[in-house]
Amino acid sequence: ELTEARRFTHDWEAAASLRLRAGDESVLDEYHKHGRLLDCGTIEQAEDSAATAWLADTLSGRHSLLTVNSNDQAARLSAKLRAEFITLGTVDEAGGVPVGVQGNYASSNDLVQARRIARHLTGYKGNPSGPINRQQYRVLQTRDDGGLVVATVLGRDEHGIEQHGAVLTLPGSYVRQHIELGYAATEYSIQGVTVDTGHSLTTPNTSRAALYMALTRGKDNNTAHVATQ
Repeated sequence: ELTEARRFTHDWEAAASLRLRAGDESVLDEYHKHGRLLDCGTIEQAEDSAATAWLADTLSGRHSLLTVNSNDQAARLSAKLRAEFITLGTVDEAGGVPVGVQGNYASSNDLVQARRIARHLTGYKGNPSGPINRQQYRVLQTRDDGGLVVATVLGRDEHGIEQHGAVLTLPGSYVRQHIELGYAATEYSIQGVTVDTGHSLTTPNTSRAALYMALTRGKDNNTAHVATQ
């Protein structure tokens, strides 16, 4: 068991994370005192609050994480955020290809996430490796077969510039079944991730383990957007 929390910028949050892990409910007072528990009303209002906060952090150059309860919520909020980026002109709506089973599309500069390991795609179109389950990728271009050329997202540097790793070509058959938009994620997708800030949709369906996971990914700030109605 790890005994020292080293991820956090604020000392109080490092200590609080250990109490949260142990199931000490009184530690929620600490999070509330520091503005990390937001009473958002309905689930829909909590979704809007979390997505808006994530978007603000992302546009300011911070590596941020948006955590939700289910794949359906992740798909819905990801589609909403994709529409925001299209409006802002950072994602090109034209030429989008269908991704996954939720009816969404992805095009140049979208953020996507792999949902299945595919080692057999190592060597495909010169790929240095295959896609990894839950890994995030930035779309570089779409292909005529419905496939994507993507770059592995590694995080952001001290200037807020997104850092990329290997470039992969994914065939349309894989994209249509095993790629999803990656703007929002479930708690199962974020284990081991370290980011600048985290925003989590917190509802009666959020388990204690999921809340602990969501409130411990960000170095600088972790906020629970709580549905209280």
